[in-house]
Amino acid sequence: GFYKIYFPFRDTYRFLTNTNNYIIQGYDQLPEKHDFLIITKSMKDILVGNLLDVPCIAPQAEANNLPEDIINILKKRFPIILSNYDFDYTGVRSANKVRKTFDIQPIFLTNGKMNTIDYKAKDIAEYIQNNGLEKTKELIKELYNNCLIK
Repeated sequence: GFYKIYFPFRDTYRFLTNTNNYIIQGYDQLPEKHDFLIITKSMKDILVGNLLDVPCIAPQAEANNLPEDIINILKKRFPIILSNYDFDYTGVRSANKVRKTFDIQPIFLTNGKMNTIDYKAKDIAEYIQNNGLEKTKELIKELYNNCLIK
């Protein structure tokens, strides 16, 4: 079988895995159709999405792209697909690559740098822990609506 083992206290080689780009976290739990889908970076963010009734998936690593054939299938099921990676070098770089390759708009929980809003959370899992369910629902709606306006 496939496995992904996380070593949270390591600074390097934090994951040990034998997966590939076709093993997509959360894929099997997706509804057949929905108004939108969020490609995120971790299983914990998928779990928060499930709690909020927001369908989410994640590649095995933030720097990994999902395969083009999978993206094409998803675009038929979800009219709007957004990415939500960390607002750091790897996350922004990966989100920009996904935007350029697949025309998928990124949304970020920014940290106040470069004149952005400081959400005081690096991801949606940390945000819900700090702010609760209702404020997180409001945030998702705000980020989604802001993305549609652009």
